[in-house]
Amino acid sequence: MAQVPRSSFRPKASDTRMLAKTLEDSRWVVKEWDRLKDKYANSFVAVLDCKVIAHHKNMERLMEIVDKKFPHRKDFVTTEFISLKDVRWIR
Repeated sequence: MAQVPRSSFRPKASDTRMLAKTLEDSRWVVKEWDRLKDKYANSFVAVLDCKVIAHHKNMERLMEIVDKKFPHRKDFVTTEFISLKDVRWIR
């Protein structure tokens, strides 16, 4: 059986920290879901450092706002659609 070559890609420590922060932001969204639903119903939110940094009904417009306000961190922003419908979380 042929062996799959190993990737030479090694993430930088700073990238690893940023990914950990992104996971923390995702957990924050789950924890704060009811509050977010009250304030941002049927909108997309962008979260950075456990704070909503932008929201909009249109995802493309939201990303334009994020690109403009946070160009250096845009790849590590957590986005979520806040639906009024009941949500079932997969854990």
